Amino acid sequence: GYCDRDYPRDRIVSPYGFASAGAHYRALFAEAATRGGPTIHTQQTLPDWSGRYLRQRDKVSSWYNGASLQIPTYLSLLTPTYQRYFVQQMYHYSGTNAAQWPGSYCWPEGFMRRFAQYGGASVSVVMTPDLVIDMRNSAKTLITQIHIGREFDESGVVPRLGADVPQWFGETIGFWDGDALISWTSNIQGWINHGGFEFSNRMQSIEIYTPRHDETGVLIGLRHEVVLYDEVALVEPVRIVHLLDRASALNE
Repeated sequence: GYCDRDYPRDRIVSPYGFASAGAHYRALFAEAATRGGPTIHTQQTLPDWSGRYLRQRDKVSSWYNGASLQIPTYLSLLTPTYQRYFVQQMYHYSGTNAAQWPGSYCWPEGFMRRFAQYGGASVSVVMTPDLVIDMRNSAKTLITQIHIGREFDESGVVPRLGADVPQWFGETIGFWDGDALISWTSNIQGWINHGGFEFSNRMQSIEIYTPRHDETGVLIGLRHEVVLYDEVALVEPVRIVHLLDRASALNE
């Protein structure tokens, strides 16, 4: 309701200049290689990130789940067809009081629900050398399995790990660059989105998890940077940055 407030568009679009998630991932991999990487961790050398985290809830901390982004600015990120979808969705939010949320119809949540205001407010992270799990609230169903050291089959329309069938949360590979975890998610099922833009089956993400420490070196949280690529729905890649505060161990 604050028409004099907005989130700058140049802070929403990706600052990196890559046209695709694959190009971005390969560039980060090559950068890690210049430092002798990718880093191969054992259970003993693996960063001890396992635990529960709470995402910082400041309304201006992110354009995606905040409250200060004007609809025209949002629409400037979308292609014409997806602009129309978004306007229709916003009409039902504000005009008919019939928000078109997947949960309203007992439909599955989609990939972007991980970043929504309440869909990703609580995050559980489980660490192993071969597989890192990012599990978010919203019925504990938003699970990303990061397969360390795997490679995608790129022979189809989009890169994938298994069959050429889109998955609700996609399929994810990753590698370590020191204590930074870098992942690439592809083969996502396009879907409507709770409070956000509809996206296509071409949606892919590059996500970078880095640790946050206090002045004594104690882990206090993670920085989660997400760059989204969808040439069908987005006019250019966009970025979401969230800060996660460590709350407890997994069994507390």
